[in-house]
Amino acid sequence: MTDDSFRDTGFSDPELRAAVAAAMAAMAPTAMTLDIEVPKHWPLAREMGWLAAYLPEAQGGLGLGLAFIADLGEQVGRHLFSGPLLETALFLPVLSETLPEADALAPLLEQIAQGQLRLGFSEDFGQPETGFVTEHLGGATHVLQLLSGSRESALRVYAVEQTQVTMVQPMDPTASVGRLRPAAPLFEVRLPNAQLAPLHLALHIATAADLLGAGEEALARALEHVKTRHQFGQPIGGFQVVKHRLADVRSALDVARLALARAVQAPQLQAVDSGRIARVLAAEAALAATAAAVQLHGGLGFSWEMDLHLWLKRVRRLNARSGGTAALRHATGERIIRAALEVSGI
Repeated sequence: MTDDSFRDTGFSDPELRAAVAAAMAAMAPTAMTLDIEVPKHWPLAREMGWLAAYLPEAQGGLGLGLAFIADLGEQVGRHLFSGPLLETALFLPVLSETLPEADALAPLLEQIAQGQLRLGFSEDFGQPETGFVTEHLGGATHVLQLLSGSRESALRVYAVEQTQVTMVQPMDPTASVGRLRPAAPLFEVRLPNAQLAPLHLALHIATAADLLGAGEEALARALEHVKTRHQFGQPIGGFQVVKHRLADVRSALDVARLALARAVQAPQLQAVDSGRIARVLAAEAALAATAAAVQLHGGLGFSWEMDLHLWLKRVRRLNARSGGTAALRHATGERIIRAALEVSGI
């Protein structure tokens, strides 16, 4: 018998984690009630203080660190939390720790601590003339844009009220999407990619945790179904092919959880690569979990009334971030091989 207790330990304080899970579970949406995002979710995040979870106490935050963010992210994915909770709680506070121009972010950090800032996130998909594709643009007060280059990247923060916004129909109804035609940014900086390592780590940990939570929920629903759905006089979970598929998913999620724990705890010099690996493993596990859950529910799994498609769409959206998991896997492999060759003197 194997020790699988680590699956329930999470990454931070168990009482905090339990409180987050209970609060989110009480407001989890269903396919029949969800339009685009859940209006009640954002007030809940403000009331519980989650937006200030990472901010240091000296800046009005809770100072709970990346471990709590990983736990928060897992519950965000499990319960389909709508809105940019992780992006708002993490991205600008992390930048303020690393940028030489961090004083310019102080007013924005104060708004985060007070629950007044809601941050959309945009990467380099689109053109200024037609607008940059932006996640969580609906209801956002500000947008962080990351324009990545081969050697250096640009960071810009916009006030949404000073931009032109065109909303589009999202694939994932738990995250609004729009095109942002930018005006003059409130804040702009261009830095070598190495100096942006903490932001990339934050992005990878937040995305990996969300994916892990979605995958865990999809697997839990699949397991419940195969125990109660009978065929040929027995539960379909008794068939070997079903057992093997779910066991593969369970193993993949366990590996992703351990990789995420490593990324949260790793020394700074190793953390970014650990974050990339965790994100790749979490994406692959969550994709396998949601696909298996839909298929094992049979024809019912493909219906709109069955909530499974909400996790499937969420996972596919997160999988496509930053150019997609395949590109991230390739880049991570290249970095690890190059570093190994340098150590070996080859």
